[in-house]
Amino acid sequence: MADILDLKSFKNQIPSYVMLCIDKLMHSGYEVFIVGGAIRNYLLNRDVSDYDLCTNANPNDILEVFKDFKTIKTGMEFGTVMVIIDKNQIEITSYRIEKGYIDGRRPSDVVFSNSLRDDLKRRDFTINAMAYNPYTGLVDEFEGLRDLKMGIIRAVGDPDSRLSEDYLRILRAIRLATELDFELDEKLHSSIKTHSEGLKKISKERIAQELIRILMSETPSKGFRMMASTGVLRVISIDIDRMVGFNQESSFHDYDLFEHSIRVMDNTEPILSLRLAAILHDIGKPETKHIDETGEGRYFGHQNISAELAENFLREYRFSNQTTDLVVKLVQRHMDCVNEYTPKSVKKLISRMGKDVYKLFDLQIADILSTNHEEGIKNVLNGRKLADSIISEEKPVDERGLAIDGRDLLAIGYEQGKKIGETLRILTDMVLEDDNLNKKEILIEKAKNLL
Repeated sequence: MADILDLKSFKNQIPSYVMLCIDKLMHSGYEVFIVGGAIRNYLLNRDVSDYDLCTNANPNDILEVFKDFKTIKTGMEFGTVMVIIDKNQIEITSYRIEKGYIDGRRPSDVVFSNSLRDDLKRRDFTINAMAYNPYTGLVDEFEGLRDLKMGIIRAVGDPDSRLSEDYLRILRAIRLATELDFELDEKLHSSIKTHSEGLKKISKERIAQELIRILMSETPSKGFRMMASTGVLRVISIDIDRMVGFNQESSFHDYDLFEHSIRVMDNTEPILSLRLAAILHDIGKPETKHIDETGEGRYFGHQNISAELAENFLREYRFSNQTTDLVVKLVQRHMDCVNEYTPKSVKKLISRMGKDVYKLFDLQIADILSTNHEEGIKNVLNGRKLADSIISEEKPVDERGLAIDGRDLLAIGYEQGKKIGETLRILTDMVLEDDNLNKKEILIEKAKNLL
């Protein structure tokens, strides 16, 4: 049972600009209520950042009431007017009935209503279908308060109807359950199984937005388990889904590949690139499985296949180039800790990753903690210490830190072209072996010998 705050003190928390909107609408003779996440989050003692209002005033009435304020009319066809008060934005929406969800995402027809119940019954889940007026109190026609106390995500009315109206609600239900640490109502869980294929009608960008919120929650594994049990994961990524139940047949692993990966995810900080790398770091193992003569599962080169599949997934869901490139690097290098870290190897890592090398160490530690090989952490901790020393002493780790550059090579007879880049890379490797070589006269001599 969730601990619920008393609504009596909610009025004192409502910002003045929201109260101003409520008072102006009521003084003009209209009903008005706070709806949605603000009530839910307040009752759960979570931060309330957004306040949405609904009213029996139609959009033109709303514009008239707030004619002395700046308004934004882009949502008028759906009954929504944005009012700007002291740089604060607040959405005010007319009571409405939605019809004709022909694309599984948005209504084709919106009819304005004079009934609050009409407006509330079109909403997705009971905990989002409560309305509150600071003068008249709570309206809870669908027992959202009860479900909030019980920690349940339940659809308003028939779950099949609610999901088929907007298939994104499938992921929203799982995301809410993950963020709030709630459970799915049995009927809703069953309905999600039935309608999971409907997510194919939803844009990749919208799916990614919900996935990101699941990934960044306190325990993202909860959401991924729900996606696996409902068939949603199979729709989103066949490659991630095939990790479910995959026996690693390794003495280092007690868990199947999926369970291992989501535990790694839980063991990382809520940093998007790190959480993505955690769920994707072993995604290539099924393609590389080999059983050796002792009966142990071996996965030679799986990090390279995993990096390729990770990039495909991230490109498909339109993640930024910066996030994609970093996640691919983290996945590709997550096995580097199998070999003992040395000053040279850590310098090379820093030259490739910069300070993101610390994210790699974090991923490796989370990975090791989810196996039976926890002593391997010592090597990663040593790598972190070496990185601290190298970065603090500003030792050269790439061509930019060399005492010479391409202009120096041109001056001693090199021709413009790729030979210059190749030579600088060779000299960098020499300096990585021995810092004392990073002097201009020494490197010029080495470059002459190479020429």
